[in-house]
Amino acid sequence: MSNHGGPQLDGTMSPLSALPAIVARVGNKTAVMIDGGFRRGTHVIKAIALGARFVFVGRPFLYAAVASGSPGILKAIDILKTEIHQNMALLGAVALDDIDGSFVVCRDRDSAVSASGSVK
Repeated sequence: MSNHGGPQLDGTMSPLSALPAIVARVGNKTAVMIDGGFRRGTHVIKAIALGARFVFVGRPFLYAAVASGSPGILKAIDILKTEIHQNMALLGAVALDDIDGSFVVCRDRDSAVSASGSVK
């Protein structure tokens, strides 16, 4: 799932806000993949906690490629991996499968998502 509208759709719901309802709707029928605004390890953790099975991260690697070419991309990968591992450690999670809705409560303009991931 994505909102590839960029600045043209900057007033629409973010993919992360829509994620819990989509995951609830599709259940285990398919793996939900998400992109749109993910820049840091904490962003990846939040998406996984809300039910994403794969999180696309693009812009940091684009910036790294422009700034330093292949070595910059490798450094960006290392930074993201380190952020994810550090945040998992802070949460007490050993594996990505340990991350679930109990780790995050998300609120937006229209709804609240409980720790279990259900929309109220």
